[in-house]
Order: sequence, then structure tokens, then C-alpha cells
Amino acid sequence: MKNLKMMMVLSLVLSVCQVSWAADEPKGGEAFDPSKMTPEMMLEMMKEAAAPTDEHKMLKSMAGTWKCECEHMMPTGQSEKTEGKSTIRTVMGGRYIVENFEGEFMGQPMKGMGLVGYDKNLGKFVGTWIDNFNTGIMSYQGSYDPATKTMVSMGEATCPMGPSKCKMVMKMISSDEMQFNMSMSMGADTEMQPCMSMHYTRTDDGKKAE
Repeated sequence: MKNLKMMMVLSLVLSVCQVSWAADEPKGGEAFDPSKMTPEMMLEMMKEAAAPTDEHKMLKSMAGTWKCECEHMMPTGQSEKTEGKSTIRTVMGGRYIVENFEGEFMGQPMKGMGLVGYDKNLGKFVGTWIDNFNTGIMSYQGSYDPATKTMVSMGEATCPMGPSKCKMVMKMISSDEMQFNMSMSMGADTEMQPCMSMHYTRTDDGKKAE
């Protein structure tokens, strides 16, 4: 029964992969045939896909507790400054980080949670964000420049004004300091404009243990 369940799972994975690979250009002049793949071959591919990289090490360096100095910019030109706290931890063996934020927005308590990882298959950083000011899930993809220690991501979200696009820039100033800036469109037919900045200052002892 155990082997049957394993084969059923592998069959499902192969079916999904077949759809994905079918859209790719044939390599070496031959189309990939997933029906010829054995469970051992699949396991090796999964191990390779799961092996952490330098990008994952960079994410892991962000783990810890941080004081956040926030500024929210309104379309009217007004802005408000608040403070918050962010706790970042690694999960799944250091392959992802989870951020839990607590602060204030427009005089109301704000809580948010983000999940970030590096997808080796895409060659991009991927992430999601949720908070108690919305019921949607923002998703984004980005790239990291080691020379400037800056990650630039583009994403999409929903808001009361309709679908919105987002641009996020996170700069690692040092191991104890980060700067985050975000621009967002307020609806599908509007241009992106600065909406938030957040300065992170580490408050823990610098330990990055999971």
C-alpha cells in the first residue's frame, strides 16, 4: 500500500511536469519524455531542485528581530510616520523566510505576514504578502544584485480601487540595517507612486538560527 501511494504521488508529479515541459523548447533536438523517468531519476531531480544556494544564504541573513521606522505616503501628498516591529525566521531548512510585522496604519493596529524564497526553477526570488487591511494576497517576483546588495521586485495585488501593480526595493545596508521602499498603483489605469518606506534596524544579537 505504501509503494502504491508513492507511485500515485509520483504519477501526479510527472503529469504536472509533463504539462510544464511540453511548453519548453526541446533540448538537444529531442523532446523530453517523462514516461521514461524512473522514481530514482525523479528523486535526484527533486534533490537538486531543493538544494539551497547563495541566494538562500542571503535570505537567511535577514533572520532576526527588527525595529521598523515606517512612513506611509498618501496620494494626496500627506504622509504619516509610525514605528513597528518585524520578526523574520527561516523555515524549511533555510529555503524560505517568514516575516511577521506588527505596527500601525492610519491610527489602526496593523499586522502583516510575508513569505519569501528563491525559486531555482525560475531563477528569481518569489514572495507573497498578506495583512489585516485586505483579504487578498499580493504576489511578486524579483532579482538581487550582489554588487549593490539590492533586491528589486515587481508584483500584483488587489485593493478597493481594483487590480494594482507594485514595485518593491529592499537594500541591505549592513547585516544590522535594511531599507525598504514601495511604489504602488491605485487601480489598473493609474501610475505607480511611492506609498511606503521602512527602515529596519536589528534589535537582536545577530543570531540567525532557524
